[in-house]
Amino acid sequence: GQGFDAVTFVTFAEPLLEQARSVLDIPVVSMLESSLLTACSLARRMALITLGDENVMRLREQVERHCLHDRIAGFYPLVPAVTEFDLARAFTRPDPVIDAFLSTARRAVAAGAGVVIPAEGVLNEVLAAAGVKAVEGAPVMDCVAVALAQTEMMVALRRRVGMAVGRRWDNARVPEALKRSFPDIFGPEPE
Repeated sequence: GQGFDAVTFVTFAEPLLEQARSVLDIPVVSMLESSLLTACSLARRMALITLGDENVMRLREQVERHCLHDRIAGFYPLVPAVTEFDLARAFTRPDPVIDAFLSTARRAVAAGAGVVIPAEGVLNEVLAAAGVKAVEGAPVMDCVAVALAQTEMMVALRRRVGMAVGRRWDNARVPEALKRSFPDIFGPEPE
């Protein structure tokens, strides 16, 4: 475990998630996966809301990899579209972003979503800071809080009952000889 209890990917992109689980023996948690699994405990169907059309295909592919596509009520880009620059301004002027989110979320709930996932990290933070917790009776997930709680739970399960990543079919362990060559490839670990 290199002195850590867990690793949490606090991004919806999930870069190198499977590879990290293959290399590490500590829990490796993803914000997207945590959000999807938590949503399954809250409602039968969920919607993911993202900044624009360009993110929808990536989210579809990721949800498919997590085998949860049947639980999705839809993938919704914000209307009007919001840029990263808009999000940066939203911490001081949140109303335009919140209005776009609420309008989009209402459409998602009307289409059957019982939980709404703001599937972009900064959007999530803007909504959490503004206290947006529900739309039309559907919870709006605080994905950062969920990822951190999932991480804490996975660490507790590992300590209490020895729960660990499955190695039989997924997350095959990286051969030790290859792991030993990592410093030659990537450089030494920082001290």
